[in-house]
Amino acid sequence: MKTLLLLSTLFLTAINISAQVLDTAWIKIYDYAQADFDLYAINGGTVTSDNHIVLIGCSELDYAYGDVFAAKIRFNGDTVWTRTLGGMLTHEVSTSIVETSDSHLVVLCIVQFEGNFGRMRLYKMNLAGDIIWEKTYLSEVEYAYSYGITETSDSGLIISGVCDYDIFIFKTKLK
Repeated sequence: MKTLLLLSTLFLTAINISAQVLDTAWIKIYDYAQADFDLYAINGGTVTSDNHIVLIGCSELDYAYGDVFAAKIRFNGDTVWTRTLGGMLTHEVSTSIVETSDSHLVVLCIVQFEGNFGRMRLYKMNLAGDIIWEKTYLSEVEYAYSYGITETSDSGLIISGVCDYDIFIFKTKLK
C-alpha cells in the first residue's frame, strides 16, 4: 500500500511538473554588426549584484581575428553598455564569467595565437565595464580550452577545462 501511495504521489507530481508552462517575458534580437560579415556570439552570462545581466562571447569583424564581446543589459533587455576586449593578433573567445566577492567581474577566455590554443586569458572588470587588469596564462600543452571559472573562499579562482583530451584544473589568486 505504501508503495502504491508513493508511486501515485510521484506520478501526480510528474504530471503537475510537466503541465507547467514557461512564460516568455520578452525576446530581443541584438544587432551590433557594423558590416555585412560581422559575427557576434554569446557563450555565457551572469546576473550581477546591481541587478543587471552581463553576457559574454565573441565578435568577429569582417572575417578578421575575433575579440571578446561583453554586453551589460537590464532585466527588460535594454543595453547598458557593450565592450570588446582583446588584441589584434589573437583570436579570443570568452567562455565563462563570474562576479567576485569584491563586486567585480572576471571573464575567462580561450586565446588562439599563431594557430595554437594553449593560452587562457582573464579580464577583471568593474560593473561599469572598465578593465581593471588582464592576465594571460600559457599552457604547457599545445591545445588547452578553459571553460569554467569559480571564485574560492580564499579569494582565488578555480579554472577548469580540457587539454589534450584530459581534464585540467587551475588555481590562481585574484589581485
